Amino acid sequence: MFSRLAAFVALSAAPLCCTFAADAQPSPSSTPIPQQVPAPTSTTTPHPSGPIPGLPGVAISGTLRAYDFARENRVQNASNPDRTAFNFGASLHLDYALGNTPLHIATTYFGAYPFGANGVAPQKNHQIDNTVPGFAMSTFDEAYLRYKDARTSVTAGDQVINTPWTPNSDSRLKPVAFQGIDASYTFGPVVALGVSRMIKFEGRTSSLFDRNTLLTSQPAGNPSYKPQDTSGFLLADLMIKPNKYVTASLDNYNFYDIANLFYAEIRGSLAPTSPYNPTVAVQYVNEESAGRRLVRRILNDTYGALIGANLNPNVLFQVGFDTAPIRYDTIAATSSGAAGKGIFLPAGGTTTTAALGGGLYRVAYGGIASPYSEAYATDPLFTTSISQGMVDRHSAGTSYKAGLTFTPDNKRVKAVLSEAYYDYGNELGSNRTYETNVDVTYYFSPVKKGPYKGLSFRERLADRQQPTLPYDFKYIRTQLEYDF
Repeated sequence: MFSRLAAFVALSAAPLCCTFAADAQPSPSSTPIPQQVPAPTSTTTPHPSGPIPGLPGVAISGTLRAYDFARENRVQNASNPDRTAFNFGASLHLDYALGNTPLHIATTYFGAYPFGANGVAPQKNHQIDNTVPGFAMSTFDEAYLRYKDARTSVTAGDQVINTPWTPNSDSRLKPVAFQGIDASYTFGPVVALGVSRMIKFEGRTSSLFDRNTLLTSQPAGNPSYKPQDTSGFLLADLMIKPNKYVTASLDNYNFYDIANLFYAEIRGSLAPTSPYNPTVAVQYVNEESAGRRLVRRILNDTYGALIGANLNPNVLFQVGFDTAPIRYDTIAATSSGAAGKGIFLPAGGTTTTAALGGGLYRVAYGGIASPYSEAYATDPLFTTSISQGMVDRHSAGTSYKAGLTFTPDNKRVKAVLSEAYYDYGNELGSNRTYETNVDVTYYFSPVKKGPYKGLSFRERLADRQQPTLPYDFKYIRTQLEYDF
C-alpha cells in the first residue's frame, strides 16, 4: 500500500473537484465542493424517516418507482436482440430508536411486480431486459443494528453501503446490498477513518444474500461467469479534509481470492470566491490479483483527472480523463485461447491475443476487475458513462468525457448532457467507442436542502457507437418515482 500511496502523491500535486456520476440517482441539491467531511462509508441514503404518530421511536421512509427500459441495436441477432422491460418497485424502510440511546434497529423491505407487462416467464425471454429485472422480486435487503453518535457509527447486519468500488448501484429498481459490519470514526473536523467487512452480497436482480460477486456468479441480466464461492471483502478507508475546499480519500480493498485494489482521490476548488468556481480532481487506481485468483491474473494502474467550472450560476461544465497502461505478455501455448486462459482479458471486442509463430502468442491486458460493479456502469472513474466505461469493458487504454449540467434557480430540473470517447485499442488491434448521454430529471415538489421528498420524473438516453456488433446501441430509460 505504501508504494501505491507514494505513486499517488507524486501524481496529485494539485487539489480536486467533483466527479461525473455514472448513473446514480441525481441529487437536486448537490454542489461541486463538499462542505463537510463525510464518513468514509455510509448507507445508500440517510433514510430521512418521518415519525409515526402514536409510535414513539418509530420512523418510516420509502420509495415507489415505476421503470420502463428499452435497449435498441442497429444490428440484431440471437445474441443482440432488442430488449424491453417494465417493472414497478416499492421500498419501505422502518427505523426504531431504542429509547434515548444511540442504538437503532432498522429494516428495509423491497418488492417489485411487473403486472404481466413482460409476459410469461420473463427470466427465460431474451427479449426482456432482466437487468431491471423484468420479473417479480421480494426481499428484506436491510436488517441491521446500528450504533451512531456524533463521532462513531457501527452498523451490523444486512445493509446498503456506498463506497467507490462497492457502490449502491441504484440505477434500476433496487440498490445492491451487503451482509457484514460497517464502522467509521470521525477525529474532529479533519480526519475520518472507516472499516467494512462484508461476507455476502445481494445484487440488483437478486432476492438472496450469497457468498459471491458479479465476477463469480450468473446473475440475471449480467454476464455469466463460473459460479465460485468467495469470502467477500475487507475495506479500510481514510478521509482527510484540511479545509472546506479540499477533500482527500484513500480506500484499500481486499476482494478475497480476487484482487487487492487501492483507490485514491483528491478534489478541491482552485478559486472558491470566483463566480466560476473552477475545480480540479485527480484519481488513482492500483489493482493486483490475490489469493486463489478466481478471475485470473489482474494487473492495473489507472490515472484520472477532472476539471470543472460554473459557466454561469445555472450551468456546470466538466471534462474528465482516464488512462491505464496496456500490459503485454509473450506466452507459449497451443492456441490463442490457451494463451490468455490465466489472464483477466479485455471484453467487448477488444483484441486480446495475436499469434507470433512458433507456438508463441502476444497477449494484451491491463483492465480493472470490479467484483461489485461489473456491467453496472457505476464505478468511480471520471469517464464512465450510462452504458459502459473502461471498467465494464475490462480494458486498459484512454478515455475522455465532457459534460454540461443545467439546474435552474428553483432546482426543479436537473439536465445532464455528456459526450465520451473510449480508445480500447492496443498494438494488436483497434477498438474505439463513442457514447452520448442525456439525463433529465423534473421534480414536481419544491426542492429543499437534504434528500428530496415528493414526485419526480426522469428520462435517460445513452447512444453508443462501436466498431463491433451491434455497432450502434441505445438505452432509453423512463422512471417515475415518489419518495417519502
